[in-house]
Amino acid sequence: LLALPLNLIVVPLFTFIVLPLLLLSCLGLLLDLTSAEQLLVWVADVLRLFESALAHAHSFSTGSWYGWQLLGQPDPAVFVLLLAGLFLFALPAGLKTRLLAAPLLLAVTYSLFGGNKSLETGEFRLTAFDAGQGTALLIETADHNLIYDTGAGWRSGGSAMQSMVLPALATLGINTVDAAIISHNDNDHAGGLDDLKMHYPNTEVIGGDVSFCGDGFTREYDNVSIQALWPNKGANTGNDQSCVIQIQSAYGSALLTGDISRKVETQLIQQGKLNPVDWLLVPHHGSKTSSSLAFINAVRPEVAVITSGHNNRYGLPAKTVVERYRNALPSTRLLNTAVAGAISSEFTKQCRGCTTTQSEQKRWWQ
Repeated sequence: LLALPLNLIVVPLFTFIVLPLLLLSCLGLLLDLTSAEQLLVWVADVLRLFESALAHAHSFSTGSWYGWQLLGQPDPAVFVLLLAGLFLFALPAGLKTRLLAAPLLLAVTYSLFGGNKSLETGEFRLTAFDAGQGTALLIETADHNLIYDTGAGWRSGGSAMQSMVLPALATLGINTVDAAIISHNDNDHAGGLDDLKMHYPNTEVIGGDVSFCGDGFTREYDNVSIQALWPNKGANTGNDQSCVIQIQSAYGSALLTGDISRKVETQLIQQGKLNPVDWLLVPHHGSKTSSSLAFINAVRPEVAVITSGHNNRYGLPAKTVVERYRNALPSTRLLNTAVAGAISSEFTKQCRGCTTTQSEQKRWWQ
């Protein structure tokens, strides 16, 4: 909503003042006029002033109703309403159809801020995003939203969080993120944290380089327990220091493993911390350094999710690991975000671990 007033100020300023003065200063430089250099410096000062003003406006409006908003993609029914509303609005004024267009367009606008169906106390939903070679998960309870890992940041600039996850969160109607749990500080798990914090500045950060996430950490959100099983001590640096999270409620359980190796899997088994779960984030994107047979038999998930990038250079998931899961647990639904797209599982009174994938919801043109 700030776009209109800001453009009413900035566009005339650039069109009638900054650009003409800039061209005038260039002409003066060609003529070797000393005053042209002073004029150019003055234009630069004006630009710096407005850059600062815009930065303050962005900071002031972040998180507010009038500030920057990410809008989700409308579903087919909403899209039809949008087309109908625009068609009625575009008809000649003499037909007096614009009053009919208004409620349709308002309904569409409201729906874009909607999202998943609401959850009751004790229920939760997990969404593993298709965020390339990296991990980014959303944990939803009745009144809270958490992120487990934020995907990768890119050397060329930007991140999977900015390009893929934030638009998906908007589509799901996620207006706040209470906490971000960073399993460890590797780029493919923590690279999008800055972009997440930029859009959700009040998000508490747990783990990574910010604070320790490990044994002893517990939280409860709306009768859904979140408990860290590993590491026992030290910072969350490196694969084997990944913060392993167990989610538990009356309607199901899930285990989020970061990038732990077989060595850590063995220690968790020896410490008696692993039990059968309904949903598993497969360790280290399906790497052959993880997912020992003993670990698979200890957790025995109904759904096992691998987060990997399409044709990634690491060759993940390893074929031997995929075969190990399928041979040990033939009834387990083994899914890979690189193939299935985003994967969402609900744990509710009506359904324990009901799972849908983006590939199952493709439109006919996809």
